[in-house]
Amino acid sequence: MRVRAVAAALLALAAGGGPVPPLVPADDRRVRITGRVDRSRPGRVRLGYPGVALRLRFEGTALAMRADAATADVYFDVTVDGGPSRVLRLPSGAGDSVLAEGLPRGT
Repeated sequence: MRVRAVAAALLALAAGGGPVPPLVPADDRRVRITGRVDRSRPGRVRLGYPGVALRLRFEGTALAMRADAATADVYFDVTVDGGPSRVLRLPSGAGDSVLAEGLPRGT
């Protein structure tokens, strides 16, 4: 799988409790990003190379990512809570993609 240019604008953490989930910018210190990325635009991180990983902890029943994919050939391997990974293909253009939903409330 290849990852072509994608500008990850924000991670949306659906923390439950309120109707509007909080948005966390991709360049926020709580989002750990490893690999080769472009951080030249504030609030955005451009992922254009294979092997980039985003890791974060959150409490909530769902998690979504807001991204702007330059092509329809953008893939992510998504793993939640150590479960099996699944492949997420982003549509070309800007939009939100659900990474996880229906999760049990954390303790």
